[in-house]
Amino acid sequence: MVKDLSKLNVRTRVVIANDPNATAEILSSFAEDKNDRVRHAIAGNPNTPAEILSNLAKAGTVSIRCAVAGNPSATEENLDKLAKDEDWCTRCAVARNPNATEEILISLAKDEDWNVRYAVAGSQNATVKVLLKLAEDEDYSTRCAVARNPNAQAEILSRLAEDEEYWCIRCAVAENPNATEEILISLAKDEDWIVRYAVAEHSNTPVEILSKLAEDEEDHVRCAVAKNSNTPEEVLLKLTEDEDDSVRYAAMRNYK
Repeated sequence: MVKDLSKLNVRTRVVIANDPNATAEILSSFAEDKNDRVRHAIAGNPNTPAEILSNLAKAGTVSIRCAVAGNPSATEENLDKLAKDEDWCTRCAVARNPNATEEILISLAKDEDWNVRYAVAGSQNATVKVLLKLAEDEDYSTRCAVARNPNAQAEILSRLAEDEEYWCIRCAVAENPNATEEILISLAKDEDWIVRYAVAEHSNTPVEILSKLAEDEEDHVRCAVAKNSNTPEEVLLKLTEDEDDSVRYAAMRNYK
């Protein structure tokens, strides 16, 4: 059956090559297919043998190399080579790959293209060492990605919480599950209501801060307090009489 696959039309071959249940034997039979769409599909299929992926990474087009770089079955050797690829999209895919090692991410954290550094900052494998470096990146979106990363620890978040220029970074810090009480207390005073809203939603926000935010001038912030499971009953009771309908409704639903 495998030999007959080459006689199928391109669309059918692409569908088969994309199939997550396709066997290594079937995928290998497409390895030298003349159509780029077919080879691209093989390059991205997790069931494709490592040897085939290595060959595609060497001889493939940019889109094919990018597909290999994003393949969760790509080996460390493949990723190490593709991390030096001239195409930034390919390097981004390497940074997002769950198999990217700390060594690879450290190298990509120095990449000249901010898109690549941004991808590293959001990686689930990014270590504290990598995140500390990117927390000082010149690109604000990269710093924001660091602030959102669940691997970012208090030291990193405290530094980013002081970013005065971009509220989105402070907001990302306030949304991070590792944000400490000290950080949240500081951000509860932020001039931007979206940051205070994130603090009001956080499970680590102290009760006394929730009580203060319950009197915030912005109804969205008060509504977040009303929805927070840690908000004291006396505060919820007060919010059931709030001037805003959504706040009153949220408080009544949360009141026990």
